[in-house]
Amino acid sequence: MIKEGKVYFSAGIWPFMGSFIHCLDAKSGKVIWTNDSSGSIFMLQPHNSPAFAGPAPQGSLTVAGSKLLVPNGRSVPACFDKATGEFLYYRLAPNAKRGGSDVAAAGEYFFNSRGTGATLYHLGSGGYRKGYAMPHPVVTESAYYFGGKKVVAIDPKSIRRIDYKVRQRDRKTGKWVLVPAVRWTLRSLWNCPVDATGALIKAGGRLYAGGDGRISAIRPPAEAAAKDSPELPVGKVVWSARLRGEVRELVAANDYLIAVTDRGDIHCYGRRWLWWPKRHKAPTPKRPKADPVTARAMEILSRTKVTAGYGVVYGL
Repeated sequence: MIKEGKVYFSAGIWPFMGSFIHCLDAKSGKVIWTNDSSGSIFMLQPHNSPAFAGPAPQGSLTVAGSKLLVPNGRSVPACFDKATGEFLYYRLAPNAKRGGSDVAAAGEYFFNSRGTGATLYHLGSGGYRKGYAMPHPVVTESAYYFGGKKVVAIDPKSIRRIDYKVRQRDRKTGKWVLVPAVRWTLRSLWNCPVDATGALIKAGGRLYAGGDGRISAIRPPAEAAAKDSPELPVGKVVWSARLRGEVRELVAANDYLIAVTDRGDIHCYGRRWLWWPKRHKAPTPKRPKADPVTARAMEILSRTKVTAGYGVVYGL
């Protein structure tokens, strides 16, 4: 990723063979810092036993304030100092069943998501806060937005810690005991009953949701829900459009909205409404010209009727 004239990238997928996080000057290519020592840390593993391991970068890097978040595929992200590359934390063992290659951050928190769920973490400590069974988090400092069968907006400033105790059996004595536990709550602001199972983005003052055969543009309500109110305001659908297939990606730029479907189609929407939108056919791929070697090989296969097994190429 590029941020403030610097390029951040990673290499290496197997920690024991080396994980490398780099920061370069975007104009000159000069190396500002490199972290090549975080792949062999003696740390707790998901089965709560220590071993040498470390981050295995997989996913798009994210800059959040003074920190650089490095996704690790199905594991939680690792955190580095953006200015120096110093390794800060990688909470692998406490979050063994959580993780994903998508990261979005704003303010004091960040979301790590995969598939149909997203998890909220504290940026400073990497501590777990709350899990959501809703996909496509869109993170801003004023609101968190989620997709799914409806769009939901949540107030990030309403986060509260609740301490309580749970009853469980002690492994050593077999007796039932009360164990301290913590959960975190956040307040919903509003929702909108539109299909956002495929994609959700925010551009300007609107949200754009994509689902099965439809795209919707949503304007948030003027007022959010009152505190402790059981009724949530509803976002307004400014416009919607039908299309073939399920929306998988949405991109907004230069007053245009681009949607990509699972059929491989690319749709572009703009300010003007057209009776007959332009339609472009995919170019027919050119067949490669047959060369003498390929023709000879095909002749041999045709004569021998051999369609499986091994072949020896002699003379290369």
